[in-house]
Amino acid sequence: MELTNEIKQKLIYQYFGQKYFYKNEFGTYGGIVGEYHTNEHIGNKFFVLRLKSLSEITNEDAIEVAKISHFDYRIEQKEFELSGALFSDWNDIPMAYQYLQSKGYDMPQYLIGGKTLKEVGLAVYYK
Repeated sequence: MELTNEIKQKLIYQYFGQKYFYKNEFGTYGGIVGEYHTNEHIGNKFFVLRLKSLSEITNEDAIEVAKISHFDYRIEQKEFELSGALFSDWNDIPMAYQYLQSKGYDMPQYLIGGKTLKEVGLAVYYK
């Protein structure tokens, strides 16, 4: 699948407010997604978002996702395995997903076949 500028824009603008970097013949520069000139920089082949790996989720963010998903931590492990679901309502999934994106976590993306932005070269991770 070719990553056109249109697909890149759709993916990158989901991370509104996150930092990005790009290189050109004059050096390395940065900005924030949504600021002036972001669209011009997305076309740069050395454009990357600065994101976090989902495997590095903080306790605070995991707790917030649990609250969003109405997860009841008091459910016994056996019941949880039988239910097979973390989310109590399908409407909770997009909210939890968007929360994690807003916190800068690199999430799997439908437009790129379930890959993360790092896997397709549009992001680098930081701690």
